[in-house]
Amino acid sequence: MYSTVREILSLPVSEGTLLMTTSDDIYTHIEGVKPERVALHSQQRLKPKFKVIFQNGLSIKPESAETKFHQQLGMMQREPLPKRRGMMFPQKQEVNSSVYMYNCIAPIDLLFLRNETIVDLSVNLPICTLDQPDQCPRYESISPFDHWLELRSGMVKKLGLEIGDQAKIIPL
Repeated sequence: MYSTVREILSLPVSEGTLLMTTSDDIYTHIEGVKPERVALHSQQRLKPKFKVIFQNGLSIKPESAETKFHQQLGMMQREPLPKRRGMMFPQKQEVNSSVYMYNCIAPIDLLFLRNETIVDLSVNLPICTLDQPDQCPRYESISPFDHWLELRSGMVKKLGLEIGDQAKIIPL
C-alpha cells in the first residue's frame, strides 16, 4: 500500500492501481499503472511560464494552463501542489466565471486577479465528492478577473495575501 497524501491510498490490484480516500467516498481504478507511478501518469503537468511576485516580496512559479483543455482539466486528479507552486489560468479578457472542485483530490486556495491585483480570494476549497460536475459547488469572484491562480491549501495564509494586494506577473 502506498499513501500519496494523508487522505489518499494507492493500492496495488490486478492489472493496475486502486486509488481511494481513507473515508472511502472517492475511488477510481487505473489500469496498467503501478501505485508508485500513478502521480506521473495521471496528473496534468504544465511548465511554469510566469513568476508571480506579491507586494510583500514573496513569490511563486505557477504552471500555466493556457488552453481551454488545460483549464478544464486544471487540478483534477492532482496531489497537493508544492508550497511555492500553483497553477495559473490566464484569460484573454476580463471574465466573470466560476471554478469547481470536481475530480480534485486535494483542497486548494484560490486567487482571482485583475490587472495584477487580487480582486477576490477563497481559501481551503474542499474537494467535491459528488458524481456529476454540475452538482459541485461553484466558487466565483465578486469582481471580473483576467487571471485566476490555484495554490496549495493554506498558502494564502502563509504568504499573507489579502484582497487588494499586488501580484506582479513576470514571464519566464
